[in-house]
Amino acid sequence: MPHMFRHYVPMRLVLRVSGDSLVAFGSVYAGLALPLVGLPAISPSWGWTLPAATVLTLASLMMLHLTGLYDLQERYGRRELLLRLFLAFAGVYLAMATLGFFVHALALGRLAVSLSFVVAMGGAFLVRLIEAYFTDESFTRRKVLLLGVGTVPQLIKETIDDYHANYEIVGCVNGDPDKAGTDVNGMRILERRLSVPGYISLGKPAAAH
Repeated sequence: MPHMFRHYVPMRLVLRVSGDSLVAFGSVYAGLALPLVGLPAISPSWGWTLPAATVLTLASLMMLHLTGLYDLQERYGRRELLLRLFLAFAGVYLAMATLGFFVHALALGRLAVSLSFVVAMGGAFLVRLIEAYFTDESFTRRKVLLLGVGTVPQLIKETIDDYHANYEIVGCVNGDPDKAGTDVNGMRILERRLSVPGYISLGKPAAAH
């Protein structure tokens, strides 16, 4: 674990910040790479681009922090992650447009801004998908065992699937032993609760319909 400013910083956080920095900085120059795919190049600005790229990168890191995307204790579902990324980068590019109006050195071309926004947001999303692929093993998630297959357990399942990637639904238990091993509403019915060690029980027991 790296030691920075008298504090130990998790390597995951260092890698995430580094990835976001590279993505945000490189997004300013993304238009210059368009000829590689047969499209005309888009110049980032009319002058020296380094100040604008540097400010945009720092602003991106700050907004990503403010939107909770550097909190390693939180693992957002894809919908919420995309929403938070959108809010963060929308704030960044709105601020950059305002600064560019008053400080010419920070101004970027309209096409360059649009392309940079898409690349930066998509790149930050990809950084987190790659991180999740290599770090989010099933044993790092809290296992959830649902009680019943009625409306309440179904709502809990949908909420966890959409917003809480740090939880993993392992199945549900039901009062009808004949349904053990089958799937109801996308949930596996387990034979008994003791078959899943270390579970969290959620939901009100309900009979299958």
